[in-house]
Formats: sequence, C-alpha cells, structure tokens
Amino acid sequence: MACDLASIERYMEALPCASPWELDQHTAPVPWRKSLASLRAKRLRIGFLVDDGVVKVQPPIARAVGDVIDALRAAGHEGIYLFLPISHFILLLLLFLRGLF
Repeated sequence: MACDLASIERYMEALPCASPWELDQHTAPVPWRKSLASLRAKRLRIGFLVDDGVVKVQPPIARAVGDVIDALRAAGHEGIYLFLPISHFILLLLLFLRGLF
C-alpha cells in the first residue's frame, strides 16, 4: 500500500472525505480514528486466509505468508491461519449468483 506508516495514515484520513459509502452500499460510513491506529504496546491478532478451498495458492505465496506469520509471532503478536468452511463458501456463492452480495 505504501512505503511508510505516515503515507498510510494520510491515505486513510483522506479516504472518508471521498464518501465511498455513497457509491457502494456495502461500505460502512466509518470515519478514520487515528487514536486506534497509533502504535501502542498492544498485541495484534491478525488472521490470514491462505486457501479458500477453491483456488490453490502458489507455493511462493504460501511460503511468504508463513514467513510473515512467523515474524509476527516472533515480535509477540498473534498470527492465525483462517479456514473458510465449504458451507460458508457455498452460501457466499449462492448470494453472489442471486445478486445479493
């Protein structure tokens, strides 16, 4: 997304000014809360969906995601592998086909 944290913060502050919820009904009108994005000594919990059960991820990508999760865990954060149950995938597919999603 960006080369440094300041650029990401600037982007995230400017994004709500564009009112994306007026163009996309699935976008929530949530303002940027800089206080929640500040670097604190808080342990992060980040989930990674590597395999959706339909498209197999390429081995270099899977390895890179694993390296990121290892680095997060080494830094004291929690990296969690997420799995999409096939029943949820089928439900999302049906909603997509009916134009509801």
